[in-house]
Amino acid sequence: MSHAAKYDLWSREELIVKLLEYESNATRKHESNDSESVYSSISTDSTTSSLKNKKTRRNRQFDMSKYSQRYIAFKVAYLGWNYHGFAVQADEETCPTVEGQIFKALMAAKLITDPSSCKFSRCGRTDKGVSGLGQVIALKVRSNMPVDKVEDRDNKSKEEMPYVDILNRLLPPDIRILAWSSIPESFSARFSCCGRRYRYFFLKSTLNIELMQSACKQFIGTHDFRNFCKINSSQDVTNYERTILDAKILKASECGNPVPYSDIDEFYVFEVRGTAFLWHQVRCMMGILFLIGQELELPSIISSLFDISTIPSRPAYEMASELPLVLYDCEFNGLDWKHSPSTVDRLYHHMYQQFYGYFTKSMIASTILKSLGVDTIQHGIINGGGQELRKRKYVTLLNKDRCSSVDEKRKKRKEKKE
Repeated sequence: MSHAAKYDLWSREELIVKLLEYESNATRKHESNDSESVYSSISTDSTTSSLKNKKTRRNRQFDMSKYSQRYIAFKVAYLGWNYHGFAVQADEETCPTVEGQIFKALMAAKLITDPSSCKFSRCGRTDKGVSGLGQVIALKVRSNMPVDKVEDRDNKSKEEMPYVDILNRLLPPDIRILAWSSIPESFSARFSCCGRRYRYFFLKSTLNIELMQSACKQFIGTHDFRNFCKINSSQDVTNYERTILDAKILKASECGNPVPYSDIDEFYVFEVRGTAFLWHQVRCMMGILFLIGQELELPSIISSLFDISTIPSRPAYEMASELPLVLYDCEFNGLDWKHSPSTVDRLYHHMYQQFYGYFTKSMIASTILKSLGVDTIQHGIINGGGQELRKRKYVTLLNKDRCSSVDEKRKKRKEKKE
């Protein structure tokens, strides 16, 4: 069998990993005269005897015990509107998730053999349609380093496998690994996080921004947020107190990291930073702010909803749309994010291509709107993401029907079990 013909039997994933090995070796040889391959662990034993036929290759089991492993963290960015949330679900075929796609890439690259046995943890569990920029996951993966060097967290990243490039070539275009960091064995992506920051983007439209800006300050501090979340009786949540470190509303152009290429002053951002969040908490907070901005509720409604002795269960209001919500950042101490300059260049060009496509579609839709020759028409209650709720006669929150309280849901759950 010729040297070129043997690759006819290789899978696409194996060819990608091998190509990355050659590229990395070529770069290293240019930098030094050391001809020894440091990516030997991703070699696929391409000898003639191991490629007798396609069936034999497919049936060969990968033995992770022959390789060293290391515990690392990945920083992940994703556009969430095509996925049923971040966390993996039982039916990935009909309900694909971001995490499910990442596991597929990890398995294809032979970086893990089983998602349930790689010490996996995630920082945030974003819901269906929600995007992420600073999501962090931790897991144990195959390493190119000898065991004695894996234990050294300060070893040079250039000696390690090009994790970011390998995974990004296997992931869908709307999911990207941004960087990786070595971490101690005690690290947990969920419990080691010291702060999470969300951003919610919205147009000014007819909203009273000044009223919303003053109202959102009431969120700061430690409060019982049970009236600002969705109660899940299947989860054993006993404490609904959460600490909000900061909450503010800014023009998109005023943000420290504004929307790329956006100079639209009418676009605003609600930014909230806290230590942890409840299920749908940010969307519920934003739903209340929209009501205040439309002067359907007074800013004092926020402090009223914190008083669970008076309002023990959530009024049946609509939470804001998921589309504009982004898990913007997850904060950790002591992480050293690694990526090469060439990796950043590839990431930039890939995301620019994504941006250009969506921006072009936005311009086409905008052109159609302008061709109608009418001003903005608002028929309902603004709910974010271009959504409006049907507006007949508005019923104030304190006069709305109430959702079941925490105790009522626990009682119902207990009765079902019996």
